[in-house]
Amino acid sequence: MRLTRRIALERCREMWAELAETGSSSKLATDSYQKYKRTCFACEYDQGSAYHDNPKTKDEDCPARCVLTNIWPGGCTSPKSPYGKWLDARIPRTRKKYAQQIVDGCDTALVALPKRKKRKVVKK
Repeated sequence: MRLTRRIALERCREMWAELAETGSSSKLATDSYQKYKRTCFACEYDQGSAYHDNPKTKDEDCPARCVLTNIWPGGCTSPKSPYGKWLDARIPRTRKKYAQQIVDGCDTALVALPKRKKRKVVKK
């Protein structure tokens, strides 16, 4: 299934909300990962499921297409991004703080999306 922008943000939010609650240093330990077997829904939305397996993929290609450019305009791997800071954090309390910033970024991006159009049911 190809992800829509909305689904990518919702799943990303789900995973980071769990990390903000637990302070874990591993996305692989989340229920989201167990459910979907993906570590980054934003990357998958951008590039498809083979994003991280593609040796031609460059981090600088990501920011223009990322669903979370509102929180990391320089790319998620930038040391100044909440994700970069989460990666470097050594204590759970600090990881929770940066994970929550990503949750908040997902919420902001979700609110900014256009409203879903209701489908008209055509009766035959």
